[in-house]
Amino acid sequence: MSVLKKSKKRTVSRRFRTSVKRRGRRPVPWKQLLIAAAVCAAVIAAAVIIGSVLRKRSDEIRARREADAWTLADEERTVRDAAVPDFRGSALQPGGSLTMIASVSHDNGVTIDLSVGSDGSFAYALPMAASAGLTVPDDAISLVSEVQRLHTAGLRVMGVFRVRCLDVSYAADPALSAYRRGIELSLLTACASAGVDELLLVGLPAGTDTGDAQALAFLDELRPLLSSADHTPLVGVSLPPAAFALRPEEAGSTDVTVLPSADVLYGGSLTPGRMSLGCDFLAMDLRGLAPDAAGELLADIRYAYARFSLHLLYTADNIDFEAIAVKHGFTRLAGTSLPAE
Repeated sequence: MSVLKKSKKRTVSRRFRTSVKRRGRRPVPWKQLLIAAAVCAAVIAAAVIIGSVLRKRSDEIRARREADAWTLADEERTVRDAAVPDFRGSALQPGGSLTMIASVSHDNGVTIDLSVGSDGSFAYALPMAASAGLTVPDDAISLVSEVQRLHTAGLRVMGVFRVRCLDVSYAADPALSAYRRGIELSLLTACASAGVDELLLVGLPAGTDTGDAQALAFLDELRPLLSSADHTPLVGVSLPPAAFALRPEEAGSTDVTVLPSADVLYGGSLTPGRMSLGCDFLAMDLRGLAPDAAGELLADIRYAYARFSLHLLYTADNIDFEAIAVKHGFTRLAGTSLPAE
């Protein structure tokens, strides 16, 4: 009896152990785990790749927007680029010292003020000054000798000339306007014969259809006169920033499609394109720019600067402007003593 009980007890214990052993040896689903791990790894890798691609694309778009002002504009430059002077220099008074200019290695020229004052004054001695009724100081230096002095020093000479015959003040008196126009055309021709390398015209009434037509008519009259002078300078036209803005009538033109982005504030081509037909180079007139506004504006005009190979005309006493402009990548800079109006 005791044997039977012992045997029965041993049998039950063996079954329990067998059951526990079988449950403990259930096979691990390695195949499913490997597949799941591979899927997770693939998802993570895909996410990393997509994120990297999107980040790279975003960086490319951002970089393109910044570079568009310099690259896309290159495609639209005209053949006249070959004639655009690589000019950089500041204002020089008649007979002024060249010591400071010689110490500035990046300057290759100077600007001189050739404008006639509202009182008829002119800073340099010219043979035609008396016949034109201009007031010249008794000790005025000859423009011919001044240009020769500057050329001997290896400097280009850009003459800044304020055109007044097209001012609104002359509109009511056509005869007076024609008289003033004749004086200014004769004076510009005399400055050309004196050897000035570039003549930069300021004050032309460009920016509207009427103003553009008046400015082009003046240029059409000037160019043949300069061709007959002893020396033929390049002619530039200085326009205010507003003249480079996109005009309403350009909204449907194909030029709009090549703008780098909707953020371009000075992407217009109508007035600058018209003026380019009558001159050799364009400048943007920044003489009235406040020093603390230079950085923001320079960032906005990069497209126009590159597209039209602009010079930047600024007031010479704005001593911080040149450093800020150079920092932003601008190189064609012309400081002038001609004050803003």
